[in-house]
Amino acid sequence: MSRFQRLVASLADSEAASRSRFARIALLEMAEIHLAEAGLARNQSPLESQPERLLGWALSVESYAGQILRLHEEVEQGAPVSLLPVPIADTGIIVGERSVIISHPRRDQQQALEQAILQAFCAQEDCLLLLAAEVDQVPEPIPETRSGRAPDWSFTASGPVCEQDGLRVRFPAAGSRAPGGLAQYRSLCRQLFAELQQLAAELRWQQHQGVVPEWSAITINAVPHRTEHSIRLNRSGDSLLLALPLLDGTPGLLQRVLPWLRSLVAPGAPAEMLLDAGELGWLGSP
Repeated sequence: MSRFQRLVASLADSEAASRSRFARIALLEMAEIHLAEAGLARNQSPLESQPERLLGWALSVESYAGQILRLHEEVEQGAPVSLLPVPIADTGIIVGERSVIISHPRRDQQQALEQAILQAFCAQEDCLLLLAAEVDQVPEPIPETRSGRAPDWSFTASGPVCEQDGLRVRFPAAGSRAPGGLAQYRSLCRQLFAELQQLAAELRWQQHQGVVPEWSAITINAVPHRTEHSIRLNRSGDSLLLALPLLDGTPGLLQRVLPWLRSLVAPGAPAEMLLDAGELGWLGSP
């Protein structure tokens, strides 16, 4: 099971206050997503040959969002909550005698929804403690992240190079520099290593909670209505929600650095890797 599914399973037998908190977070997240999707459909309807179909769908989604918000209000007022973990489908929330399935209107965004709920809930409760029995370990401190450290620079005959933890990015020499020059290169490197260190820290945290990344299958995708990106970690459905605009906006970059990233997360010295800014398509960027 994914970390989300394991958390729901652990909450099924936990304190009622924890289940209620989870339900409030999940229901509010679902309502906001459905209302956003309905608004998008309304905005697109004038461009369609049959606008009434999109408008009808928007009305239906808005009505469903209203039902979800009423359930949220009942939970706020103290209605009993139980959770229904379903390994072969989506998780259910039961409020009193009514129930709702945690699902995104876009099926390909289901994992992003689950991760958003997980992230918000774990910001308020100790998920590591809740999942400690599931991963068969005692909670321990997470290694300190190095995301705030600036990359080092060196200047060679073939061009300037920025480096951190064995990963180097080479830019062209002075005579062939893109508009913006060193200032642009420094900005790109700061952004790249900030995103990679943030991703590495989250991967360490996930592994600490029993998540096993499938490195060859890790992918990144934009998420509608959010600034974060969804990073799928494995076929079990584990994912992350992080703002990684440079990794997402540079085709093939994440796949190229995954071997280095894997070594960074693992014990021992990180692997060495050299990237060429020209091959990444960074040269000449505005």
